Amino acid sequence: MNKTLLFISLSILSLSVSAQKIKDQVGGMIPKQKQEEAAPATSTGTASNQYEEVKKFNAVKKHTHFERASDGKYNENKFNGATIVEVLKSSMKFDDKGNVTSFMHKGIEFVPNHMVYPMFFRSKSNANTPNHIVFANGCMYQGYNYDVNTGKFSKPVDFMTGEKLKPADVNDSYFDQQVATYHAAVKPEFDKQIAAEKSASDQAAAEARAKGTTKDKAVTKIEIDGGTSTMKQGESYVIHVTATLKDGSKISTGNGGYADEYEFIFSGVPESTAGFLGAEKTVFGNTVKVPMDGVVQGDKITVTVKSKFHPSLSATKSYTMDYTSPVDVNYNAEMRSDRNRVYGSDLRVEIKSVKHAVTSKPLLEYKVINVKDGRTLKHFRVEENVAVTVQTCGQKGWGAQGSQPAQDGTKGGDVTVVTDPSVKTYNLTIRNTGGAASGGMTTKGADGKVEKIVQKVNW
Repeated sequence: MNKTLLFISLSILSLSVSAQKIKDQVGGMIPKQKQEEAAPATSTGTASNQYEEVKKFNAVKKHTHFERASDGKYNENKFNGATIVEVLKSSMKFDDKGNVTSFMHKGIEFVPNHMVYPMFFRSKSNANTPNHIVFANGCMYQGYNYDVNTGKFSKPVDFMTGEKLKPADVNDSYFDQQVATYHAAVKPEFDKQIAAEKSASDQAAAEARAKGTTKDKAVTKIEIDGGTSTMKQGESYVIHVTATLKDGSKISTGNGGYADEYEFIFSGVPESTAGFLGAEKTVFGNTVKVPMDGVVQGDKITVTVKSKFHPSLSATKSYTMDYTSPVDVNYNAEMRSDRNRVYGSDLRVEIKSVKHAVTSKPLLEYKVINVKDGRTLKHFRVEENVAVTVQTCGQKGWGAQGSQPAQDGTKGGDVTVVTDPSVKTYNLTIRNTGGAASGGMTTKGADGKVEKIVQKVNW
């Protein structure tokens, strides 16, 4: 007997069931499928976006919760499955249109992937967890990395269904079929929504560009916007340009204009700085990041701006370096994922006297060097009375946890301070204490040593 005839026969035999019960069954259950057959589009109406699918899910009176085991088999969660379903439903928050805006599942908050026509819900912040959920035909499917283009999860995790299934009835193929059928039904409408939004966005961008461009307009001059006339090491700055038109109106890159219509040339600033993943450029378009590992030539940064659409127009402005801010150099030890012992770095701090090339104020120039490999970690200038703090403390200890053994506090780094004979006074604080103990089970790490030397600094 094929599936359709079986379903009709069962329906006829069920005529004695109350009308209300029939309504509940039809509204809340997914017809059982052979694993090799495609699932029907829906059993609860036409497939739609996730807002509507959540309503279908909530209309089902009772769900069974299945979880995927490490061996790929699906087991019915009889222990607390009903509670997990109830928590998911009760945690749902809705907007004034009745659309769900968020919910919780197994301690993770989920939100729609799209505000108008969502195709799935994504975890709000836990990217490394089972991060996506799809509601379909009154059921819920959770897994890793739902692909909006293919309609597949990279790895299924669990699902909730109103159908009376046995563990032997379901596997990954069953899971994938249910989600894929829903995906095929709603993807065209989702694509239409995305295309419409892109068209509207492109039109808005074109209108904004037409209003804010200097192209094909009578520009009489360009100027670098006012504001600060100084810059500091370790800070980032955005340079804005104002173009004045023949009719007296102005177009500023800070207010609707476009920085890509100008060429920005920075002089004095080092070309690169040490970033988290290696060397990074200090200049990107109209933004400059003044590094802390290289001094500014001539103690000023000069910016020249040229108009791409009006080559005869340019503007130049110089920014004097301000060295009045305190500097904190932090190379304290940090716990690593491999749980190795981590010590504060051994550092060499070299100091010499210099003069500000613009203001002639006396300055101190510092280099902080990693003793292990000779690498310059920081290179900066400050006024003589400005506080500089160098930290290279040891890692705090920790108690035993499971298979992880207890760890004593680790040693602080040794610091050698070398001052050029030209240095008369400086304001330097060294912090290189050993890592603190953790409770009574571990001991404090040894403090690092500090050595001070006066000798010629040659750089």
